[in-house]
Amino acid sequence: MARYSTQSYLIGSSAVTIYANQPRLNTDVKTSRLQAIALGANPEHIAQLITASCADDLGHKTVVHDVYKKISHADGIFLSKTNAAGIIQTADCPALILYSADSDDVVLAHAGRPALSPSDHCTSCTVVGNALHALIGHDGDPSQVFALVVGNICGPCFKHDHEGAKHLIEPFLKLPETVFADRALGALDLYEVIKHQLIYHKVPAGNIRHEGPCTLKTPELASYRRDKTALRNTIIVVRS
Repeated sequence: MARYSTQSYLIGSSAVTIYANQPRLNTDVKTSRLQAIALGANPEHIAQLITASCADDLGHKTVVHDVYKKISHADGIFLSKTNAAGIIQTADCPALILYSADSDDVVLAHAGRPALSPSDHCTSCTVVGNALHALIGHDGDPSQVFALVVGNICGPCFKHDHEGAKHLIEPFLKLPETVFADRALGALDLYEVIKHQLIYHKVPAGNIRHEGPCTLKTPELASYRRDKTALRNTIIVVRS
């Protein structure tokens, strides 16, 4: 049986909790809902997302606003209600939590490689840009935004060093060298990609942090690259 663990963090006064090695939301929506309620979430304001795994998936890069009591196909959720909860699942991809010190609002997003991939016609059209826009709009102050990244594979473990994978990192070759732990091996550091994109959008570097171990190196956490199983890490944010 897979080992089970939890990790907890704070951003502002909102709580972020990871439940490891959980059943997928596609097959079990009750478990994570009960977990959110146990963390203090209002049962009427719980949002569960089935996130995209590739650029063709429904909801790719989309951030929905205060959509509760149903499953949404999206990569992010904006939470403006007190004690509202957002729920996503990952198995190596980062979870990105953005917090506005001006409003106490929160966005929880699934920031995997497809959602972070810039396009030729719009380098800012990523889940990071969409999440930030959902949080503060066009006129908000990005200096009052704080970011937390959790639950992801580390750069050195995220290699794309065989021919069939090289096209997946092509969109990132235009970014600074810092987004690669090893460019020759295509070892993409997703946290550094997120950090670069947030700074591009004027979020101060000092407001951005990463917490937690590498999923692939940590048996207590689900890692698709390591195990190829259907288990996921459930990330729950309860807005204060």
